[in-house]
Amino acid sequence: ELPAGLGLRDFDAIVTDPPYGIMEGAGELYQPLPARCAMLLRLAAARLRVGGRLVFLLPVPAECAAPALPPSDCLVLESASRHAVSARMHRYLLTLRKAREASAADVGEARVLEAA
Repeated sequence: ELPAGLGLRDFDAIVTDPPYGIMEGAGELYQPLPARCAMLLRLAAARLRVGGRLVFLLPVPAECAAPALPPSDCLVLESASRHAVSARMHRYLLTLRKAREASAADVGEARVLEAA
């Protein structure tokens, strides 16, 4: 569910480094990484203006290939750069651009299109 009470729309950008690790093992508050990514993408689809960008860090195991993000009709992946954090952990710096207004499906289950 999207955070209530923000009352704002049409952000130019959302830039974040979500607390992925600190939530691990948080009992009932725990959400798997894919669910947290989907929530972030839904928030961006709902709150960004067309042309606005979502920029965030996504941790992955070092042996993992590029992350699979849920697809979206309104969010386009502009760039993904990988950075080694340690021998076992890497993270991607991802930039997505909102290319068109969000549909009900984008806000309900965000999906990402690769830029051509």
